[in-house]
Order: sequence, then structure tokens, then C-alpha cells
Amino acid sequence: MTLSNAQLQTIAQKLFLLQKPANTILTKPTNSTGADSLKTRLDPVIGGDPRFSKMGIGVVDFTNSVLAPKIWLQHEDDSWRIASTGKISILLAAVQLRDDVRWVKETKILSTPEEYDELFAMPQLWKTAPVKTRQIIGKAHAPRISTIFDFTKDPVDFLGPKIDKTNFKNIMDTLAASGLDHLTWPLATDFDFSERLWLAGAESDDVAATTCISEIGVAYIKAVQRAYGLFDESHGMHLLQAGWYSDFKAGVPVSNRSDVVVFRPLPWRDVERNHVKDAMLSASRRFDDQSSWEPGSAAALVAYMIALMQNRLVSLRQGDGKEACETIRDNLSSGDPMTISYVAEGVKSVTEVKKEITKIGLLTTDDGEPGPLNCEFAYLETQEKDVGKRKMQYGVVATGIRSGGSAGPDAFDLSETLGKLVHKALLAP
Repeated sequence: MTLSNAQLQTIAQKLFLLQKPANTILTKPTNSTGADSLKTRLDPVIGGDPRFSKMGIGVVDFTNSVLAPKIWLQHEDDSWRIASTGKISILLAAVQLRDDVRWVKETKILSTPEEYDELFAMPQLWKTAPVKTRQIIGKAHAPRISTIFDFTKDPVDFLGPKIDKTNFKNIMDTLAASGLDHLTWPLATDFDFSERLWLAGAESDDVAATTCISEIGVAYIKAVQRAYGLFDESHGMHLLQAGWYSDFKAGVPVSNRSDVVVFRPLPWRDVERNHVKDAMLSASRRFDDQSSWEPGSAAALVAYMIALMQNRLVSLRQGDGKEACETIRDNLSSGDPMTISYVAEGVKSVTEVKKEITKIGLLTTDDGEPGPLNCEFAYLETQEKDVGKRKMQYGVVATGIRSGGSAGPDAFDLSETLGKLVHKALLAP
């Protein structure tokens, strides 16, 4: 496929990663002050509690205003491994890519899905990008549009069924028929992209997440995070999913379906490691490995949550990112016992939770941590059980939730306690 310079310029004007950074970067959250300050409520019960003293924590109170929430932060710039919480970056990249494809289709320059594959791999398309995009170049690295999107849908959307309660059940029933509750590589091609994206986010399925990363490309996912300012080390923003979740089995997926998709190998060139506070077991058999391809900070997670609840993700051109943000929210956990949020469980022990949107990340000794390490990303809508039936809506993010040793509370108890304390503090007059 040959495109003229004029055609490439027309397309470039449509792509998110080729926009000016000033138009795309999210505002780094800061502590609210004055009448909106949460300091007097949260400093004594969270900031002053030694159990939480090393954690990165963010609380966002949306109760009185979603557009102007109250914010409280602690150690928000610290970078920790966040494990499966980083799957929110896959969801963001997927909906951002969908928006790009829709806008390119409007130009009527391309005709087939395969031409989109070729376009997104073109060196001349990415050479002038304001963020790191050179790694996207080439079919091994660029998003593989033809296996992600259904061009017969209007507008273009992910291949597979719309994610709703009926299809939740269908997906899990299909797995259960094979005696499974999570995806395996041999079964991966029996599920369309929309189904695997839901399994990755809502069910925290590692194989499903890795198949989505394979098709979107590590390079594109990283570039999207940078373009939103979610990864900017100089400003304490450390969200950068830059690797995968399951050892990739090239050529293993087998299916009787005629339209079988073979997942691409994941190039090591695209992987990126950055410094984190926790130290995993290294090859030298010491806990001194402090580099990770799944870092995250409370500041970045809070920025993501605020934008998600305000429908400001994927809103650069259309002015309202409601559809994109709804897609992300629909692909996160709503309280499934398989992907439990311990913060949410703590809140449920003291009040009624009407709605939850969560993504937990957990590493254990099997992963190389000296003890369980938890990360929480939880949005909750609550209603008190008393006469007043007071309602609240707020978010809690936490990084570095570490078990307190043999005599102390474990990471799960600490997460539940954190949820209880935050709720009670926000409820106080």
C-alpha cells in the first residue's frame, strides 16, 4: 500500500499519539486545600497510623461534585509494583485505539482491515510523534487492527459480543464447560477480542490480558500511557504497563474454528523496566531486584480514576469520552468474588455498597516477593443503613500494601482496614 504525503498528513491529524502533549496530558492530582481539604479527617486515622505510613495512598471524594472532587494523597509519587492493577492500562489503550481507527475510517483513505495493519506499522507515520512511538514501527510491534476490530459494525468496534450481563455468563459458562475458571493458551482463540478484554479486566485473567497485549502491542500501550502523562517520572507519575502477564506460548493456541487467530510473539525489545520501591528475589537469591515492567504510583492511579469518572479519557476530539469510559468501567470488576477488592470488602463490613468498580493487583512469595504485596484501585458508591440513608461516592487507591511480618496484619487485612477507616472518616461531619 502506498500513501501520498497528503494522505498521511490527513491520517496523522486523526491519531491520538500525534497530537500535542499539552492537549492530552492529565493533570497531576494534588491535595485539596481550604474548605475542600480532607486533611483533618484523613491525616489522624490514615497518615498518623504506622501501619499505613509507607504506603502510597489516594482518596478522591466525588460525593458533592464529580467534576470538582476533594483529594487526599500520601506518598503519591512513590513507585511500586502494582501487578494486575496495571491491566487498566490495557483497557485504556484498547479504547484509545478504537477511537483512532474510527477517526481514520472517516477519511475514507483505507479500504480493508489489512490496510490498517500496514498503516499502523509505517515508519513515516510515527517519526514526528511528540512521545516515544518509534518502537511501534513494524508489524511485530504495531497494533494489529484486523484481529481486534469488526469493520462491519457501525461505528467500528471490538470483534465479539457487546459486554453485558448475559455475555458475562456466556463467557464463564464456556470456561466452566472445560472445567476452568480462567483462560488457558489452548482455549484462547475460542474467544473474541471483546471477551478476552473483559476477562483481562473484570476477571484479571493473565492469559487473556497477554493475548490483548499481543494484539495491541506493548509499544502502543506504553506510548498511550506516556501521552496521557500517566508515566512521567519527573512528576511522580509512574503508571507504565510495559510487559506481559503470562509466559507467552507462541504457536500453542489451537482451535477448530476456521477463523483462528494466532497470537503474535511479544518482542523483548518493547519491554521496559523502571525502578520500584519493593525488591523481589533476584537471580543472586537476594531481595534486591527493584526494576519492574509494571510500576505504578498513587498519583498516576488517582489521575486515571478522576478522568475515568469524569469521562475525560478518549475525549480529545469528540469532547466527551463517555462511551470510552463506560467501556473501561464495564470491563472492570463489579464485585465478582474471583476478583475481590479487599478495600471494598472492608467498606462492605460497615455500610451498604451500591456500586463498585475495582481492579486489584497482588503479588505473593510465589512471584518472588518476600510477602504478599497488594495494590488497590477502587471506586465505590455507598448508602448508609440508618434512618438518614446518606449516600457517598469516592475512590481509594493504594500502592505498597505490605504484610506486617509474622506477628503483624497481612496485606488483605490492611486493605480491608484501610477501606473501613476511609469510609468512616469521609462519613464524619
